[in-house]
Amino acid sequence: MDVAFDKFFIKEVNILTSVSHRNLITYYFAMKGSINGSVESFEIKDKKKYLYIEMELMQNNLNNMLEEEKEVSYIFLIDIMHQIAKRICYLHDIHIAHRGLKPENILVNIVEPKIKNKIIRHTIVKVIDFGMSKVEVGRNSIATKNNYIYGSPKYTALEALKNRFQTMEM
Repeated sequence: MDVAFDKFFIKEVNILTSVSHRNLITYYFAMKGSINGSVESFEIKDKKKYLYIEMELMQNNLNNMLEEEKEVSYIFLIDIMHQIAKRICYLHDIHIAHRGLKPENILVNIVEPKIKNKIIRHTIVKVIDFGMSKVEVGRNSIATKNNYIYGSPKYTALEALKNRFQTMEM
């Protein structure tokens, strides 16, 4: 991540170090450096500083998985939705609003173990990207009042957009 986004990076690292749930991405470490300081041997003219975060490796994101998978059972999809809902409930219980929930921020590993000569297909779901999250939501009244819309407009709730435009008209 470019250093210009260090505010979001620091927020994400702070949240990841404070949460612990088996279906939130596991955080290992964070660092600041330049590409030239990396192990790659090729020469790069770009001497910009970058921020790096080390997290567990996942196979795919939900958006790509749904595009690749032509036929997916309803039970399979319901399991994914259930896992996402459980993670978001966990975050809300500890007063964190994700504000960037979209298929690209849901990582999935598809597991296909063979049990009694039958392949049972399921997913492991992990939520990522906490840079735009809001902490302490619900604990103070100012945290719920906001003049800005965060996240991807494509995935913004219509109620949030409606409320935003109503406050602009006043």
